Amino acid sequence: MRPGSAQRINTSWPRHICVLPFRGGVYARLIRSGITTTWMSLRWLVPSMRPRAPCECSNPFASGWYKVLYHGCSEGCLEMARQRLASEDCKDRPMDDTWIQMWDDYLPTLAHVLGSGIYQSSAIPYLEALVAAMKLGGCATLKQPQFRNLIGTQTSWCEGDPELVRPLAWTCPESCDCTAANGTSLPSYCPRSCAA
Repeated sequence: MRPGSAQRINTSWPRHICVLPFRGGVYARLIRSGITTTWMSLRWLVPSMRPRAPCECSNPFASGWYKVLYHGCSEGCLEMARQRLASEDCKDRPMDDTWIQMWDDYLPTLAHVLGSGIYQSSAIPYLEALVAAMKLGGCATLKQPQFRNLIGTQTSWCEGDPELVRPLAWTCPESCDCTAANGTSLPSYCPRSCAA
């Protein structure tokens, strides 16, 4: 398709099918609402929003940005991810390229959500420290009080944000205290394998 040319998005698909050509709420919401869009309106998508394979939301170990209902992941795909997690050990995963890339994408993701002014914000030193700590310390960083919650919220990274990122407990169940249930009910964001 040429830049600037209009495209009518196919809305004849059943809405439960887990096939979205782009990560990112804009395209996902356009698919759900059937709005006509232009290629130019999609060019600002951040690196973590590149075209993806069908049902990438079902991979519990892919980057967590935008892997939520709000941004077009179907409940069916998210349930597939939960089922896959149920067969995994309830242990923190080692840092890998996906973990590093997720944190490299954090500031561009915030700029996408909050606007590019975030780069001039007084919070930028804290955000850069968070990224560096997560890339260096991995899951264990989630236990540090200053890095436990998403910036500006009382929501923990372990729990995730329904409009931005799926629970990091999927990747870091030990650091998110999913193994500390000891007979109490497991938080809903913890992998089911931790209940055993």
